[in-house]
Amino acid sequence: MHIGDWLITLDGETKTFLSPWMSKQADSARFTYETIVTVGTTTFTVDILHKKSEDPGPGASASASFSTVTGNFKAATLTNLLEMFRYKYTLLGGGGDGNPAAVLYRMLEPTWFNQAEGTAP
Repeated sequence: MHIGDWLITLDGETKTFLSPWMSKQADSARFTYETIVTVGTTTFTVDILHKKSEDPGPGASASASFSTVTGNFKAATLTNLLEMFRYKYTLLGGGGDGNPAAVLYRMLEPTWFNQAEGTAP
């Protein structure tokens, strides 16, 4: 779990940050994050990349479609994940006022489940 990580960008700039690779624990998972604080006008998105351990490169998007669960929490359920995954964070600062933009967020531990066991809540 990432607790209280700040990402900062300049006005009008898009910054992309990648987490380290992690091993999956089951075939499917429910991923959840919370936006704690935003500073300035920002657009913050999270994508999940996955790949087989022997594949080179940055991995392919797992097509995560995060939707609001409640308040500032967003979640996505993904199935058929490959062996390794990581998070791709994108922050766009766009206030047009020349001030930096920032977001304070946290990623919760994924909830892992096998497809045969049904779906996560």
